[in-house]
Amino acid sequence: MVDLARSIAFREGHILGALWGVRTRLDALAGRLPDQGLVAVTSPDGNRLAALAVEELEELTAARVGVLEGGVAAWAAAGLPLAADRTNPPDEACIDTYLRPYDRNTGVEEAMRAYLSWEIDLVKEIARDGDAGFG
Repeated sequence: MVDLARSIAFREGHILGALWGVRTRLDALAGRLPDQGLVAVTSPDGNRLAALAVEELEELTAARVGVLEGGVAAWAAAGLPLAADRTNPPDEACIDTYLRPYDRNTGVEEAMRAYLSWEIDLVKEIARDGDAGFG
């Protein structure tokens, strides 16, 4: 199973054993895909993204590749279990979204300080800009 959901959504609930992937970086999954059987692909957008990824995944494995009809939503609606793992994918792999400080597993305080520093400096940047009406 390859799930193309956002990393944060994948962490919150995915089919047990599924691999998380980003469509533009599917080659990162090459060594982790089975060489036989079936690889099912799912995406949260009604599986349009999953359908686009089928051909790319077929180049990475000898297994048959197809789209999971209805995706993770249909899986959950059928009462089948979902796995949640806040560490999968790890923070450094979450390239598809900005991890808010409290979404992180490590470096939370450092990330919060960096965000607050950016927020405070933003007011100064707007004032320097001159053509942004603020305040």
